[in-house]
Amino acid sequence: MRVEHTLTVVAKCPVDESPDVYEVVVRATRLVKVEDILAAVALHTQAPVFQEMLTVALHRELACEVETRGWHSNVRTVVVC
Repeated sequence: MRVEHTLTVVAKCPVDESPDVYEVVVRATRLVKVEDILAAVALHTQAPVFQEMLTVALHRELACEVETRGWHSNVRTVVVC
């Protein structure tokens, strides 16, 4: 089984606290509850966070592949963990 969940996440930039919008893809080979994904996102976006650290945190929390895509100062950044 291959499962892919896609969602939009808004976090705060730790540099200037402006909103950062990410497309997040969670990929798994097992059941991952949507409620668990949303809880992990809520937990790891309470404080300002860098995209790389958010991706790692979600990967560790959910124990599956996580990809984030976002724009920072006109630069497209993609992180996969």
